[in-house]
Amino acid sequence: GPDPALCTLEIEAEQEADGSWTLTAVTESAEDVDFLWILSDGSALNGVTVNHAFVEGVEVVTACVSAAFPECDEVLSACIDLVNGAAEGCESVEVVIEGETFEELLEDLNWAWTLVGGGFDWSGATSLDPEDEAADGLVLCLPPGCYAMSMEMSGLPGFQGLPGMTMSFTVGGEDELEVDLMLLDGAFDVEFGVLTDCSFAVNPLEPSASSGLSVFPNPAQERVTVSLDGETFEGVAHWVLVDGLGRVVSDGTSYMRLWNLPLKGLAPGGYVLHVESGTQGLQQRVMVAR
Repeated sequence: GPDPALCTLEIEAEQEADGSWTLTAVTESAEDVDFLWILSDGSALNGVTVNHAFVEGVEVVTACVSAAFPECDEVLSACIDLVNGAAEGCESVEVVIEGETFEELLEDLNWAWTLVGGGFDWSGATSLDPEDEAADGLVLCLPPGCYAMSMEMSGLPGFQGLPGMTMSFTVGGEDELEVDLMLLDGAFDVEFGVLTDCSFAVNPLEPSASSGLSVFPNPAQERVTVSLDGETFEGVAHWVLVDGLGRVVSDGTSYMRLWNLPLKGLAPGGYVLHVESGTQGLQQRVMVAR
């Protein structure tokens, strides 16, 4: 059968000085195939690399490329959203979701975002359901300023994350953040600067005590505060932190219902905190971001 590593198709996007976008179809396959580009403004282009200029008044365009690969016995496609940024003095900001997970977790899954700052107040959303063949990335060219971008995913009832998938956040071609989507729980905000000295941070999620166990801030860099509510805590709590492969990375005992859990030295990514107090056994996802 075909090598899965060769049956891939992605898009590289770069905004030129005149504000247009140069788009390149990227694949590991060595087959000589024809690439067809369809854009949401109605235009169609052919070739491995194409250039697209925005029509006046259009702010966002979705670009999709597809090609039939005989050795893969299928038509591959990829999509990306392009934003009409300033033609001068702007910097590329790219948010991409990638990896593989269980198909049923992607059913009816939506990704929504809101960008504020630098004169922008823009919201958008796209489907991550493979059947919808929508964009799996967002590319912007933003003028100088400080920005905040909030992101949220919502899917079928009981959705609690996407094991095996990550969201990468890149500013000016440099990787700033990679989030393990196995730990995505609700929404999180990213603060960043474009050609400006602004702080870069992942804002903590609001702690939730619905399960009796809270961890905040989450995501975190150096430490988190763990809290058990009064009904759950029974005088002593034993805790274990495990990584995505189930390996214990730290453990301990607390005789208080509120304690600090250090994260220094842990690799960025997703972990699970298991806590036992009396007959109660609880767990909470913990995200480490650098």
